[in-house]
Order: sequence, then structure tokens, then C-alpha cells
Amino acid sequence: MKKMLFLLMIPVSLVSCRDLGGSSDNAGIEKDSLAKVVGIDKDENGCVTSAGYKWSILKKACIRPFEDGIRLNPATEIKAGDPVISAFAVLEEDGNKAELFLPNYKSSVIMERKSEGKPYIKDEWQLLTDKGFTLKKGDSIMYAGAMINEEVITGSDNPED
Repeated sequence: MKKMLFLLMIPVSLVSCRDLGGSSDNAGIEKDSLAKVVGIDKDENGCVTSAGYKWSILKKACIRPFEDGIRLNPATEIKAGDPVISAFAVLEEDGNKAELFLPNYKSSVIMERKSEGKPYIKDEWQLLTDKGFTLKKGDSIMYAGAMINEEVITGSDNPED
């Protein structure tokens, strides 16, 4: 009886363990759905756009403009609850170039200035750097440097900690 039970267990164990060897179906995930995983999309420069990366011509690398750039918020009045769609400026270190990342623009805009203290200019765009940052299109102020109110996080509900 023990031999017969043992012989019956061999085929059962072989059938139940067939997927333990790392099958190609990735534990029940369809192959087509693997191509839709967030974070594997890359643009022509290798930047993962779903993670907020964009190619910077000045830095010659994939950057996140909201981390590496200067936030410029719309100069128009924003009502409570409205989304704020910002532009970002990345300045060349020790240089006379600036790179603008504008909403609804597929690629960045490279601006140049003649010397320190002068505005960065490209076509109808001007980035003024005196008294903060102001981005103008023609004579109209479109964006201005964002004011950031950073608070110290202490890990306590008591503000004196």
C-alpha cells in the first residue's frame, strides 16, 4: 500500500511543480501587459518621461525640470482649486545661456544673454533676472519666480520641537 501511495504522489508532485522553474508567462501576467508598465517609456534621448524626466540641452542629461530648475508660476490670477501649470528655467553655470521648459512645448527653448545682468532672450521671450525671475513674451509678463514657503519638519506635532 505504501508503494502504491508513493507511486501516485510522483505524478501529482510533478504536475503541481511545473511552474516553479521560472516560466515565461511571468506568474500569470500576459506578455502584452508587460509593455505597459509605467516607467519603461523612454523618449529619443533615453529619458523616462512618465517619471518627469526631460532632455536638457544645457546639461546634456535627462533632468527633472521641477527639481533642477527654477519654478516660474503663471502671472495671471489663479483662483482657489485651479491647477497651476508652471514653466521652469535652468541656467547654465558660469555662462550666458538659459533653458526654458514651457507648458505645451515639446522641446525646451534655449535663451542667451549678452552679459551678466542682461536678460536672457530668444525670439519673443525674455527672462529677466533682476529682482527675482520674470518671464515675458513680448511686453506681457507670462510667468514669475515662485515664492516657496518651506517649513521645518520636526516629526512632532509640537512646533517648538
